[in-house]
Amino acid sequence: MNVLKKVPHRHFVFSIPKILRHYFFYDRKLLADLSRCAWESLKVFLRAAILQNDPIPGGVIVFVSVHVDKRLDGRVFVEMDFTSLVYDGRNTPCRLF
Repeated sequence: MNVLKKVPHRHFVFSIPKILRHYFFYDRKLLADLSRCAWESLKVFLRAAILQNDPIPGGVIVFVSVHVDKRLDGRVFVEMDFTSLVYDGRNTPCRLF
């Protein structure tokens, strides 16, 4: 069963700096805002890269990992990132690819 059209795509990963990870680990509501910020910055990049009038980029961005690793010395290591799958093209205002 084919659910999606076969279109070329790109994969982007946004990592959260170590110094900020604990804020997002303890307040998960912040992840929604961070996800929106990542998508908005990605849209700016994609619109600048596509040299056509009024491109409408499309894709999905999700929070994918929280890995908590307690080290032998008692420190806790938290890894977080967002991943996005963006099609390599554009929609027009009338939704043509």
